[in-house]
Amino acid sequence: MRRKRRGRVAQTYRQTTRPGESAEPQHEISMKAHTPTELTQWKCHLPRLLIEIASNPECAALVTPLNILREIIVEVAQRAAELNDPQLSALMCRLALYDQSDPESTHYDRDMTAETIRLGNEARVALAATKEQN
Repeated sequence: MRRKRRGRVAQTYRQTTRPGESAEPQHEISMKAHTPTELTQWKCHLPRLLIEIASNPECAALVTPLNILREIIVEVAQRAAELNDPQLSALMCRLALYDQSDPESTHYDRDMTAETIRLGNEARVALAATKEQN
């Protein structure tokens, strides 16, 4: 069952009952999409992930699509740098697509990365507050 409420999506999964069992669900799991004010900060080193997948012998058929994806992601990162949007820059840092945010780069700057992500989060919260007021 899927319900939408004020920009949040709640999904509820229930175990079906068999004849003779209680009609009450034995367990219920609710997953909610994060609101903009909930700042879950997952990071993913995307370049390293793509290399890891491509180097797996069982994924040999994915090498060409992954190389194409890598080239597209490089273009997206370049465009994001040109736009200089705080939210987009924070996402690029969380994906380690900027040199400053890549721990394997000689240009890695932990403090600048943390500051970029912080500014992006503040912009995201401010945008959410503006949308709620309208």
